[in-house]
Order: sequence, then structure tokens, then C-alpha cells
Amino acid sequence: MSVAAQASATPATIDLVGMWRLIAVTGWKDGEMRNPHAMGNPPAGYITYTPEGRMLVVLDRREVARDRYGADPIFSYCGRYTRNGDVVTHHLELCTAIKDIGTDYVRHIEVAGDHLFLCTPPVHKDGHTYVTKLEWAPDTGA
Repeated sequence: MSVAAQASATPATIDLVGMWRLIAVTGWKDGEMRNPHAMGNPPAGYITYTPEGRMLVVLDRREVARDRYGADPIFSYCGRYTRNGDVVTHHLELCTAIKDIGTDYVRHIEVAGDHLFLCTPPVHKDGHTYVTKLEWAPDTGA
């Protein structure tokens, strides 16, 4: 799908197929952005979706690794994905977080222009609601 066509897409219609470059990772608390650089500034990463229903994610967390991720700054996983409207589910077949192999990562889709946002399910803790949003732009190879 062309970038121009993507710009008019909705969360339920955006074409995921292709390679996307990570633009931002933001942390939200109770509907307000509280951390605009949750994985560094700028973050680094790619996600690829194939027409055959496979996906691959690579995230570079070196900028924030010492504080949060220990000695494992590169996080990656791959497997199949399924889509139901504005929700995409990543079915992990391989993952650098070994305990997550065989599990699913469910992401709510948001769209702004040609940018794709994959949002974690809300986490409710101590009376607050937390969400992390990963913003992706089409990777044009430029």
C-alpha cells in the first residue's frame, strides 16, 4: 500500500504489511503522556509484517538498558500474527525473553497520518492506568 493511501487509513483498515521504523515510545498514565522518551531519544527498532502472516520485531534498548533491562539491551521476537479489526496479536515463537516464548502480545492499533501506533493493553496498578505506545513510521529505506 502506498504512503498516501496509508495516510487515510483507520486503525481497522491500515495495512500492516511491510517494514516499519520505530519513531517514539511513550508512557501514559491515566490518559496523559508522562514519559515522552520511554525507550530513549530517539529510540531504535524495526517491525516487519509479511503478507503470509509472519512478523519480526527488533528493539534496541541500549540508551535505557542499564536502568531497566540489565545486560540485555536488544529485545527481539518473531512468529505469526493475527488481526481482528483494530487489534493485532503477535504469537511469539522465538523471543529473547525466553519466558515469553509461546505467549501472545496483544496490541491495540491507533493511526495518525501514515504512522502506526501499537499500544499495550492497559495495566491497572495502585488506582492508576498505564499504557505504553510504540509509534512506527513506514520504512522507505531512505
